[in-house]
Amino acid sequence: MKNRIKLCLQVAWLTSVFVVLVMSLNLCAATDQACSDAGGRMFLTMAVLSFPAGYLSVVATLFFFDPPSGDQLNVFVLFWWIMGGAGYIQWFVLVPKLFAKPNFTTLGLERNSTFEKEPTPEIAPPRAPKTKRVRSIPAYDKRGRTPLERAMSSTSTNASA
Repeated sequence: MKNRIKLCLQVAWLTSVFVVLVMSLNLCAATDQACSDAGGRMFLTMAVLSFPAGYLSVVATLFFFDPPSGDQLNVFVLFWWIMGGAGYIQWFVLVPKLFAKPNFTTLGLERNSTFEKEPTPEIAPPRAPKTKRVRSIPAYDKRGRTPLERAMSSTSTNASA
C-alpha cells in the first residue's frame, strides 16, 4: 500500500511538471509577449513544485553561468529542466532517504540481536547427571605399598629381561 501511494505521488508530480512545460510551450507559440508571460508562469509554477531545491538550483546556475542570450523559449526550457531535475531529486531521492527507517548492520546475528526481542521458550529443569560407579583403587595394599610400587614390583611382566 505504501509503495502504491509513493508511485501515485510520483506519477502525479511528473505529470504536473510535464503539463506545465506543454502549456507554456503552447502559449509561447502565439506572440513574444505571450511567450514572456508563459515563461514567467512556468518559472513560478516550477518554483512551487520543486521548492526549495528548484529555486536554489536556478540561483546556483545563474551564479556560475550566464543564461543563454537570444530566444526566451530556450531559457525557459533550460530553467524547466534544471528545476524539474532538482525537484525530482529532492522529492523522490533525498526526502525518502531522510525519512527512511535506519537499517542496522547485524552481521547475520539476528537471533542474538538486542534490537529484536524473541520470546524465550520454557526451559525444563536440568536432570541430575548419571554418575558412573568408579572402582576405587586403594591407596595402600595390605603390605603398605602404593599402586606405583605394586606396578613396579610386579614380576609377571618384565620387559627389560
